[in-house]
Amino acid sequence: MLTPLLNLSFLASVLHPRYKLTYFSKAKWPQPWITTAEALLRMEWETNYKPSQPSQVDTSTTSSVMSAIVISVPIITSFEVLQGADKYFHLLDDVVATEDPISEWINSPPFTLTVDPITYWTGLDATGHPLARMALDFLSIPGA
Repeated sequence: MLTPLLNLSFLASVLHPRYKLTYFSKAKWPQPWITTAEALLRMEWETNYKPSQPSQVDTSTTSSVMSAIVISVPIITSFEVLQGADKYFHLLDDVVATEDPISEWINSPPFTLTVDPITYWTGLDATGHPLARMALDFLSIPGA
């Protein structure tokens, strides 16, 4: 993790749902400083928080769910439904999460109604949000 307290403080600001990078713009930071803040956030993510490999799906659960589906629905009907659904999968492309959660976070607007960032990120941590652990680590620093 980054060691200077100054770095820790501004990363907490970027990860605060109400502020993100807009905090620095409103504080009239020069654009190169804002760019550096984003670069340091990305470096911290890549170095200490980004998962090393995608999580593996539990195949035992998947196969038991699939067998339950096959048992409860006639096989031909299930197959026909899946074939028909194929043509609609491209519509989900916009919904799929990006592979870069930092860009997704920075490009989304700040959440003006969010009051407590710890509560906000704790809820996202429960859903498996990739940035939640990092945000909770930095927002939990005393005085940050």
